Amino acid sequence: MIRVETTSKELQTYLQRVEAKMDTTLTRTLRRAALMVEAQAKRNAPVNFGVLRSSITNEVVEISPHRYEAHIGTTMKYAGWQEFGTRPHWAPVRTKSGELTALGLWLKRKLKINDEELKKRKPYMWVKGTAHPFLVPALDSKREAIRDLFIRSLGESFGSAV
Repeated sequence: MIRVETTSKELQTYLQRVEAKMDTTLTRTLRRAALMVEAQAKRNAPVNFGVLRSSITNEVVEISPHRYEAHIGTTMKYAGWQEFGTRPHWAPVRTKSGELTALGLWLKRKLKINDEELKKRKPYMWVKGTAHPFLVPALDSKREAIRDLFIRSLGESFGSAV
């Protein structure tokens, strides 16, 4: 027969060590998972000038004690339109002040025309608004790898004595 005696202070100390190790392991693993998704989103992002791709970042935040979330995304205003698309619409090629919009810059480069030739064209262009998803597919493609990463990290951290 095996007999184990402990005081509540010993148990409390042990549980505090387990809790601290769990927080450290989870945040470290969540950061690694967020980096995996961020890297895939950057590979998936549609590129015109590379602004959208370079703006994709991640952040791990503690939303309440012992609860964490990874936020992966971009601050670019048009990112949602790229990810989910828009209704078909007429989009401006130039601003009211006459400067080229992102669409105008793209059109100029795509058609290999100069500013004068572009000025002869209509100031608006019909846009279908097709989606070019990059964030959701990044997460979808990494789900299994993230699950395996958490299993491996927790196994390494708690497979041995605390």
